[in-house]
This record gives sequence, structure tokens and C-alpha cells, in this order.
Amino acid sequence: MTILNAFFSTPIAFGLSGLALFAIGILIKQNRSRKLMLTLSLFLYARYMVWRLLYTIPTDDPASLALGSVVYLAELYGLCQFCFFSYQSWSPTERTPAPITTYPTVDIMVTVVDEPLTILRQTLLSCVAQEYPRDRFTVYVLDDGHRDEAKQLASSLGCEYIRRQDRPRHAKAGNLNHALQLSHGELVAIFDVDHIPARTFLKETVGFFDDPKVAIVQTPHHFYNPDIFQRNLRVGEEVKNEQALFFRSLQAGRDTHNSAFFAGSSGLLRRKPLMEIGGFQTQTITEDIHTSMNLHARGYRSCYLNKVLSAGLMPETFDGYLKQRKRWAMGCIQVLLRDNPLTKRGLSLAQRIDYFGSIFYFFFGFPRLICLVAP
Repeated sequence: MTILNAFFSTPIAFGLSGLALFAIGILIKQNRSRKLMLTLSLFLYARYMVWRLLYTIPTDDPASLALGSVVYLAELYGLCQFCFFSYQSWSPTERTPAPITTYPTVDIMVTVVDEPLTILRQTLLSCVAQEYPRDRFTVYVLDDGHRDEAKQLASSLGCEYIRRQDRPRHAKAGNLNHALQLSHGELVAIFDVDHIPARTFLKETVGFFDDPKVAIVQTPHHFYNPDIFQRNLRVGEEVKNEQALFFRSLQAGRDTHNSAFFAGSSGLLRRKPLMEIGGFQTQTITEDIHTSMNLHARGYRSCYLNKVLSAGLMPETFDGYLKQRKRWAMGCIQVLLRDNPLTKRGLSLAQRIDYFGSIFYFFFGFPRLICLVAP
């Protein structure tokens, strides 16, 4: 214990922490050496957790020990989450658009329910203006709102219109699966109604499908309105959009492990492998990550092009934000319970870690609540 006591003494603690934080600050400023920065951060975090375990948990009586242990476990969750983050962001890919050697047919599907037609119109205009042979792609409006106005808008812009009678079944996944039965393109590009693609979207993504094992190509979600934190805290562009970390760092890091997944919009999938697994998965309410996991388990590859090729809208109210996050959390927990990535056959070890890490993140509510109320 003498060595440990010296290691955790105040002068040593201040010295080591100061040097590590100074090095991290320099690395951040110079935007370099990601691995060294992650290693130093992990060292500081692990050192803190060892200090907490050995020197701060009260053992005076069973109640104090129990309370102290609960708080420690909540903090330990944070360390585990940081380990998942470090693993996924350790070595991101830096792909460039792949040249197109053939021009496969593409079905561009835009899902809509009750969103304003002005938003739908903007997205459709960008879809039909793709720099891709016009006879090689078709734009579909997948209307679960059953609005004649949406049908008229689609027709006026030269788009196909699809509506289904069983709207309540399986939400977006059911809407997409219904459209798959009525379309025939080799590739399927999917956009939420508020995600406007760049004219070059197909031009810069379709080339990856020259590899017959590629089943998914995903691009980042970029948002042209501030999220609720940027707006309410009035920080504007000084603070990045809260989803930027996932789309600009984690997805690129997962791409190294062949586990970047389709994110529900601004991505393409190859029809043949998608139909092999029965279309978009309907067993959970997060069909995007679940469908991707099944494609990876079949041995197919995914590619992540870390280049903004579309712009969308963030939820503009706190209620909308909570509704979106609640669906993501519930869907990922459903995946864990019904199709656990840790035991799913066909996934590599790296893929199991990445998919479980994505699910593990959504348990953060309990540890945060414990840390907030702990004395």
C-alpha cells in the first residue's frame, strides 16, 4: 500500500493530472494524435476510479457502504462507456467517394406522414435533381398520411406515389417494406422527409456498391437548424450539434470494424441482401440498427462516407427531442432482449463490441440520476 499511497498522494495526483491535461489540451488544439489523447484520458479516468475504490467508499456501517457502492457503480458505468467510445473512435476511416463504373438502378424513397408539404417539396426537388442518369433512378413518396395533396405534389414533380392501407403496422419499417414490394431498383436510397440530399448524393455514394459484398453505404446526418441545447443555451455554432460526435467520429471509427450502420436516412442499401433478411426488421422499433446488424451477421459489408451530402431538421421542441430519444432507447433495448449482439451468430468480435456499445449507451439514465441525487 505504501507505493499506492505515494501514487495517489496529492502532489503526485496534481502533477500527473496536470501534465496529462496539458498534453490533452495541446493535442486538441493541434487536432492531432487521437490515440494518444484517448490513452491519456483513459489513464486519468481509470486512475480516478481506482482512487475512488481504495480511498473514498465509506465502510463505517452497512448503509454507508451500500450507498457508497451504488454511487461508485454509477461512476463505473461512465468508465465502461468511455471504453466503448475509445474503442469505436480509435482509428476512424477516411474514405473518399468511389468512382462509378456502372450505373445500377436506384429507388429513392422519401417517407412522410403528416409533415408540411413545403418540407416534402424541398426534399423531392433535390431528389429529382440528382447528377445521375435520369433513367436509372426513380423517386418514390411513401405516404403514411394518406393525403391527396401529397399525391398531387409527387405527380407534379415526376415522382411515384405509394400509400398503404395498414398504416398502423410496423410504422416506418412497414412503410418501407410495403414499398420494396412495389419497386425494383438494385439499390434503395432512403431519406426522411426533412433530409434534403445534395445533387451529388448518388454520384458520390453509388460507386461503393461495385464491391458485391457491400450492402450499406451511410453518410452523416447534418442539421441546418440548431438543436434544443444550441438554441436554449444561445451558443449557436460555438458548440457542435449533439449528434455530430456520433456521425463524424463514432460512425467513422465503427467503419474500421465493418460495423457502421444504416442510420434511418441519408443512406443506401442493396436490395438483394436486404430481401434475403426479410426486408427492414420489424421486431424492434429501431429498424435501422437492427437491419444493419442482420446484414453484418450475414457477412455483408458497410461503408461510411464521412462527408455531408444531406441536410435535415433537428427536433425543435423538448417534447420532440424526448420522443425521438425514447424511441431510440426502447428500440435498442428491444434489440438487446430479442437479438442480442453478444450472442448473435455471424458477427465478428469487433462488431459485437460496437453493437453492444451502442445499446449500452442508452442505460445512462440510471447512473446520471444516481450521480445527481448522491450527496
